[in-house]
Amino acid sequence: MHNFDVAPAAKIQDVLSVPTQFSIAPSGSLSVAAFLHLALPTALETNPSATTRFVFLKKSSMLQLSVGFVSRSVLPLQTASSLHDHASGALQDGIQSVIHPLFPDDPLPLWVLSYWVSMSYALKNQCDWCTSYDWVLARLDVIPADGLELEIIDEVLDILESLPWDTHLKGFGGLTDLRTTEL
Repeated sequence: MHNFDVAPAAKIQDVLSVPTQFSIAPSGSLSVAAFLHLALPTALETNPSATTRFVFLKKSSMLQLSVGFVSRSVLPLQTASSLHDHASGALQDGIQSVIHPLFPDDPLPLWVLSYWVSMSYALKNQCDWCTSYDWVLARLDVIPADGLELEIIDEVLDILESLPWDTHLKGFGGLTDLRTTEL
């Protein structure tokens, strides 16, 4: 049970913290190449009706989620982030759980919102990195074997072996807030 005498920000942080057994989002320091080969246990939800009708409840959540919960699809990043952003207000209104439209009989703890955000962020970026990687590989099919572009492609592929998939980039000026996911 949560101590509701704690400062509101700390209480919200505590309620939204993903338990260790469900903290499976990949580290941002993992290389792009390794990230592309990582088999994440879930997928993004593509059913439109499953991403629009969420209900916050004052009712307590399930006592314990099974580890199989991680194989359920996660919400698209925009939906998950929006719900997460509303969690602090909902918590102050006495909300204790959230209902996913595809599982209406399973009230979920509010930390599930943080889980959905982290996993949908990883899935979206894995897809984006895969598209970029595939584009680089497709260039191999259309360039001359002895061209300068081949050397550049080799360098890009080497860089992807060590470049973290999600980290801040340094050296672009103090005002730049650029991440590798934005390349």
